[in-house]
Amino acid sequence: MDIHKLIKIVIFTVVSAGFLFMLAPVQAAELNPPGKPVAVGQAVLQISRQIDPPHLSLPGSYTITDTVTNSGTATAYNVVISQDLTAGFSFDHEAKLTVKIGNIGASETVTRTSTIEVSNLAVPGRYSNDATVSATGLDPIETSAIIDVVKPAVLGAATTLAETGVNSIYMIIYLALGGLFIAAGLGLLRRGDIK
Repeated sequence: MDIHKLIKIVIFTVVSAGFLFMLAPVQAAELNPPGKPVAVGQAVLQISRQIDPPHLSLPGSYTITDTVTNSGTATAYNVVISQDLTAGFSFDHEAKLTVKIGNIGASETVTRTSTIEVSNLAVPGRYSNDATVSATGLDPIETSAIIDVVKPAVLGAATTLAETGVNSIYMIIYLALGGLFIAAGLGLLRRGDIK
């Protein structure tokens, strides 16, 4: 087959398919079904997260403050913040933090505060508190904030106290000298030398 003939067949097929596509009937209901909003712009979500206090002794609790901003030109629908919690951490007695914000209008900011309880079962260490923000039709975004968890030390039989810097032999000498000074002072009072 001649190459020029092959090119003409390909061009004819592409042009014919495009022409048939343009003639295909299109109903208005397919373009905009009833009850479905037409997007005029795009929602753009941003989140910041703060932890208070940033250091925690077990057991205890801390507060997460999430601030979500829609800097886009359309409403963000069904906005949800979710975080899987580590063993020993809980939100409303659950091992998952779920904050349902709802809709956030264009140029709107929403702040939510959640209290996380930390039991003695938690392992001391540094935790990143990774969370995901999701909304209908948008890619999820992630955020995190660090908290340090420590287990307080309890003084007991296995605990060694720090050196005070006083040697016991010197302490005995200081006490003996102090006693001598007191005795000498009392002797002077009896003799009447001190009035």
